[in-house]
Amino acid sequence: MCSQLGMYMQSHASTQFLSDYGVRVNENAYTPQAVSIGPIHRCMEGLLVTAEEKDNYLRELTPFGTEDIVRGQEARMRNCYAYNTDLINTDDFVTIILNDARFIIGVLLRYRFPTLQDDNDFMLTEPRLSQLRRDMALLENQVPFFILESIFDPEMIPGRSHYFGERGAFDHHTQDGARGKIRTVPSVRELRQGDVKFELLDLSNNLFDINFHNDAKILSIPKIIISDQTEVTIRNVLAFEQCHHTLAENYMTDYVVFLDRFLSTEEDVRLLVKKRIVEIRIAADAAGTVEGSAKDLIENLTNGFTLDPNSFCFAELCLYVDEYCRSPKILQKTVTVIGLLLSVTANILQGVYCAKDNCLRAAVVFHGSLPYASSTRHCYNPLCLGKMYVR
Repeated sequence: MCSQLGMYMQSHASTQFLSDYGVRVNENAYTPQAVSIGPIHRCMEGLLVTAEEKDNYLRELTPFGTEDIVRGQEARMRNCYAYNTDLINTDDFVTIILNDARFIIGVLLRYRFPTLQDDNDFMLTEPRLSQLRRDMALLENQVPFFILESIFDPEMIPGRSHYFGERGAFDHHTQDGARGKIRTVPSVRELRQGDVKFELLDLSNNLFDINFHNDAKILSIPKIIISDQTEVTIRNVLAFEQCHHTLAENYMTDYVVFLDRFLSTEEDVRLLVKKRIVEIRIAADAAGTVEGSAKDLIENLTNGFTLDPNSFCFAELCLYVDEYCRSPKILQKTVTVIGLLLSVTANILQGVYCAKDNCLRAAVVFHGSLPYASSTRHCYNPLCLGKMYVR
């Protein structure tokens, strides 16, 4: 079955599914390296974790769920995949989904509770652990979430069920601000000109928890880690959002657009690195700067995606920041700074012009012999260190 099924999946599902939405930019970002989860990559060759290894890994754990629970939701599960799964019969399909769902729960439990681990647990040892994290975040390497919720029972974990609370083991993070029309997203440089300070929000593990404190003039931002794993995770979440019919809750799409405009230059990235808000874990670009690589990665993430301009989850944040930047006090300061820059620029240019015309302090010596005529110009440039007459 695997040869025929594998050819179909690799030629149809793995390429056609996401390319139809124009989001398959980096093929490697959507392909597992260590483990297959679900039916799409089940027959893929070269994966580090085999089906037998997954079965052996779960042998000592109490099995979660039954085939009947999964079989009763077969039609709903098949509808979760973008291609026709008719090539997989019911028994095989149910087995794939149930075993992989158990594997996911088993890995998460052993990671959370080390006492459940075997000696030298190979799944949770580097580099395998990082490979699992990566592959379990891929859009086309999943089992339906409702299956995990259906088969997981905290009561089957003696002495540990209280860790999961009323909602169970699975929770979601979103951004709570009111949605609205997309507004101008100010860059780091623009905010600095308005005396806005940037602060790392240490206590939050929610990427979208960005807040502006008007009175303190502080923009607090959760940690931004830019790495190869960041690209893989974000690309797959973006693809998930884009493949849905509604854009109403595309939090990651909005976040990436915000980030791309907020970090508009390498200097913007460099400043937030100094503030420990941005951490870069990728190689330098051709110019030798990691900030340039980080900026390019963020910019490339926005290629090929659709944004709903009327439902931007950072609209309220941008409104508050925009109102602050447009306040009379800030505008007056901006005008003053611009005037100062123009004045300094004019003085520098005047100094260059005077130097070219041999406007030197020594010319003062000839002041008495120089005719004071209309062709004589006064030089008040401070760079010339004095008032002189210049022909």
